[in-house]
Amino acid sequence: MEDQNSQVTEEQFQVSDSGILKIIGKNMGDYHIVRLIAKGGMGIVYEAEQISLNRRVALKILPNDLINEFISIERFKSEAQSIANLHHPNIVQVYQFSTWQNAQFFAMEYIEGKTLDEILRIKRQSSDEEGIPLLWALDIMIQVLKALDYAHSKGVVHRDIKPGNIMLDVSGRVFLTDFGLAKNVDVDKLEADGLTLGTPEYMSPEQAAGEPVDWRSDIYSIGLVLYEMITGEVPYQGNSPVSIIANRIVKEEVRRPREANPDIPEEIDRIIMRASAKQKSERYQSAREMAAALDKFRAEQKISEIVKSAAAKEKARAQAEIEKEKEKAQAVIMEEKIKANLQLTQEKRQIKQKELIKLLKIAVKASVFVSIVYLMLFLIYESNIEEDRIQKEVARKIVEEKRQEASDSALKNLQENTTQLPDIPSELVVQKEPQPDAATNKPADQEPPPLSRREIDWVQTQLQLGKNYEFVDRDDLAIESYMKIIRKYPDSKYAQQARLQIRRLTGQSE
Repeated sequence: MEDQNSQVTEEQFQVSDSGILKIIGKNMGDYHIVRLIAKGGMGIVYEAEQISLNRRVALKILPNDLINEFISIERFKSEAQSIANLHHPNIVQVYQFSTWQNAQFFAMEYIEGKTLDEILRIKRQSSDEEGIPLLWALDIMIQVLKALDYAHSKGVVHRDIKPGNIMLDVSGRVFLTDFGLAKNVDVDKLEADGLTLGTPEYMSPEQAAGEPVDWRSDIYSIGLVLYEMITGEVPYQGNSPVSIIANRIVKEEVRRPREANPDIPEEIDRIIMRASAKQKSERYQSAREMAAALDKFRAEQKISEIVKSAAAKEKARAQAEIEKEKEKAQAVIMEEKIKANLQLTQEKRQIKQKELIKLLKIAVKASVFVSIVYLMLFLIYESNIEEDRIQKEVARKIVEEKRQEASDSALKNLQENTTQLPDIPSELVVQKEPQPDAATNKPADQEPPPLSRREIDWVQTQLQLGKNYEFVDRDDLAIESYMKIIRKYPDSKYAQQARLQIRRLTGQSE
């Protein structure tokens, strides 16, 4: 245990930001302050360690001015005893009420989790326009209503139902905190430096008007909390607590939840409107009655979901059976088709075998006939060749004899009539001059002018069009594209390329 120097002094405990932080790490009697959890009008909540029992607790310290001005110490202790006797799974257990150096505090069960207010704030920060899912919201409210029904049966009215006093632990279990702390506070002191009794947005009309309250005030607040959970907004809002209470809660009706969110079921809309009725007599007369209405709707929803699920499963099963029957029918059809194909193949094979035998017979007969014909033609050919050879030999001898006779006669005449002819002067010899190219009428080595970039792009486009037409078997259109190049630039290398493409398409040799 820590020494006395670590104890909280009266000077250190002040209801201010500096005073709140100064006691962290100090001891208040049997409790060691660990960290600040929350700060509100009804007190400051710390996480603490109870030294004697070595357990974590939530320590709520009540401001001195609240105790001195509104609640007598005797009344506070009397109510503390009744609250400490509340033992319910959905109510935070109060361990001890005590005083330390004029500071009133009580130790409660420590809950590892978040308040409903924190959960709603997280959803708002995530830009989620809708509230908490309906079935989850109903589950939370039913647990809260069970806690209230138990407390009401013990004569304890909460009077400050709001999301900040509803906690959810990591397992989803719901706890209601701060029972009975506002029971005897004077309603005329609503704006005493942030120590407003209750939270204005969730106050019942009679509580805001300073009239006597009972358990039905808690029912009203529960209706507004449920409203906020499923719509994401609070029914009553204003610039200050006074304007909220005076101008809205007492005078105006609650806006219907379905106006804020049309997807809310009509039955839930009706339950919320009944719970938040202006007149106490028109509300649910007990927390148990409202819990039963919500539980009935939730059960119907679950049954509906079960029916839908069963219907979906039945539909899926029927669909599976249909698919299975289809597969069987397809298998039978496929089997019959295979058999038919095999039979047809066998018949075709037999037909082909018969045709092949016929062809072989015909081929044998034809080959014998062809052989005979070939032999006859060969014999005729051989006889004709021999006859031609004899004729050619006789003709050759006759030609040689005639040639010899002509040669002898010409030689004799030449010797008799030959005279000496004068030589032809070299100046009279006619020299042939080179002729220009008649087709082009220009020097052979002159190149055609180069094409511009734009002309080249046009030519390449025509070539690509010709290839595209070839790809779709439109050779006529491809040839027309190539001819455009030849007509426009006949002397260019691209025209030569187009001619080659046309020769290839028309089957001409180069």
